[in-house]
Amino acid sequence: GLSRACLPCHTDQHQGQLSADCLTCHTMTAWKPAARFDHERSAFPLQGKHAQVECAKCHQQGKYKGLPFQQCRDCHQDTHRPSLGNDCQRCHTVAGWKGASQVFDHERSAFPLRGQHAQVECVRCHQQGRFKGLPFQQCRDCHQDPHRPSLGNDCQRCHTVGGWKGASQVFDHEHSAFPLRGQHAQVECAKCHLQGKYKGLPFQQCRDCHQDYHQGQFTQDCAGCHVVEGWKPAALFDHGKSAFPLQGKHLQVECAKCHQQGHYRPLAQQCRDCHQDVHQGQFAQDCALCHVVEDWKPATLFDHQRATYQLDGAHVVVQCEQCHLLEQSAGKDFRRYRPVPATCQACHG
Repeated sequence: GLSRACLPCHTDQHQGQLSADCLTCHTMTAWKPAARFDHERSAFPLQGKHAQVECAKCHQQGKYKGLPFQQCRDCHQDTHRPSLGNDCQRCHTVAGWKGASQVFDHERSAFPLRGQHAQVECVRCHQQGRFKGLPFQQCRDCHQDPHRPSLGNDCQRCHTVGGWKGASQVFDHEHSAFPLRGQHAQVECAKCHLQGKYKGLPFQQCRDCHQDYHQGQFTQDCAGCHVVEGWKPAALFDHGKSAFPLQGKHLQVECAKCHQQGHYRPLAQQCRDCHQDVHQGQFAQDCALCHVVEDWKPATLFDHQRATYQLDGAHVVVQCEQCHLLEQSAGKDFRRYRPVPATCQACHG
């Protein structure tokens, strides 16, 4: 006369919440787990991460019926401040609480992500779980202003969301007070805009940025000689209009040969100021009486017929070196031109 039902012998752990037919879920082989219970046929089928949760996490203190599960917040805390509503599935899936970006479409939000913004981690903007009420109307709401003084709030005049750096691709220097020309167009921005300074830079004179290589030898107007296409050479300088116009062989001499150590003025004007006196003081200072700038040798302008000893007869064909012999003075050779003996015996014996 003993009952074949489970409950006359076993305590009802479910406190009457479930059917009296325990074999609906359990087997004779083992009480735990409830091998026959199929959660897929329940009011709350387990999917995604829910399938990995231990039963006791939801069914606390043996409670199985009457559990709230219509909303995610029935079990999960709302991490968003302020609340984003009860429809968590607009952004999240049961496959994982994190990774809302795979479901949430930022393109349909008030701030569609463009350029570099699309690569920023969510928590960089949504700090402490805040999603609503974030300021985003101006770049400065998130970014610091590196410009001193400020250039205003319209950062898009120079920058793009494609990259904060590279403002030169957007900013048009041609519309500025200092359009870039020649070599200036190749200079890195930071070379002029030191420490993020963009306004109030001096640029009226070349010396505002460039050192005076000539050390005050010339006026402030560098453009009188130089061009922005290249500092060297001084393309606009015309030596023909200077105090020393270049002629003959002088045209072939490198500038640095005369203008040593950047010295341009004042420079001496006489031949001996640059050339050594190979005559060892035998003649006057005016070399141009005998020589020309086209070539130093021969002494084209020298006329022996106007000298103290005029050449006649066989003397005309005699080479200069036969009368004007080499001598030494201070260990250096020089050719004797004056005084030279004029008697026959002095040369012929």
